[in-house]
Amino acid sequence: PVSGDNDIFGGVRVAFNNELTTNLLAGMTYDHETDEIFGSIEVSSRLTDDISISGEARIFYGSPSTLPAAAFNREDFINVKLTKYF
Repeated sequence: PVSGDNDIFGGVRVAFNNELTTNLLAGMTYDHETDEIFGSIEVSSRLTDDISISGEARIFYGSPSTLPAAAFNREDFINVKLTKYF
C-alpha cells in the first residue's frame, strides 16, 4: 500500500464575516483499506485590536504497525497561541 492511495478526504474552510476576523479550517483523511484516520483543525480570532488567539489540533489514528505511518500513531497534539501586537 502507498500512503494516500485511494484515501477519502473531506474538509471545510470558514471565514466568518465579523470584526474579530474569525477563521476555521478543518479536514479529515480516511483510508478505507487500512482504517487509518488523520484529522486536522485550525481556528483563529482576534480578541481585541492588539490581541489574537489561535489554536490547532492534529490527530493520527489506526495505522497498522506494519506501515511506516504507524510512527505517527502517538503524535497527536494541540497547540494554543495568544499573541499581543505592539
